[in-house]
Amino acid sequence: MKQELSEALFSLFASIEPLIKNSENPYFKAKYADLGAVLNIIKGKVKDHGFFLYQTVEKIEGESALVTFLVWTKTGEEIRTTYPVVAIKTDPQAYGSAVTYARRYALQNLFGLNAEDDDAEKACGKEKKLLTKKELSELIFSAESIEKLKSLWTQNMASINRLKQDDLNEVESLKNTVRHDLQKT
Repeated sequence: MKQELSEALFSLFASIEPLIKNSENPYFKAKYADLGAVLNIIKGKVKDHGFFLYQTVEKIEGESALVTFLVWTKTGEEIRTTYPVVAIKTDPQAYGSAVTYARRYALQNLFGLNAEDDDAEKACGKEKKLLTKKELSELIFSAESIEKLKSLWTQNMASINRLKQDDLNEVESLKNTVRHDLQKT
């Protein structure tokens, strides 16, 4: 990659605001940023920095894949990424949902946007059990290291996000206490 393109990409990526979770998945009781929110964050910045972006679905080695192109208009140089399109069912709605999912996550990956994985389990045909406040507290209390605590917290964001504010405050307080105690050891 040429230095000039690298500098343009650095400037573009640095200009992108944090991703805001604007939708709720009632199935998992989790908040997430939908495709519209992802596009709203990046589209104007892409144009302002002399790039254009497009996505298309192609067959690659017999499988559907979403291909995302970020093209620098100054030279025509492009960054191309692929993301698998996996639909459990064969009906058009399931396929459309899989394409939307792929578009959203491909863009989040390309632009380094962090958002909670709201429907990955559903897309894979698995249901994720939401934990109660008591179960979350027991898990947090059982953490044997800072890394394990961080991992448990991240893996259970759907359960944490659906807690009522008082319960959330209690679980966060417990997490902070356990983290503090682990840092001492």
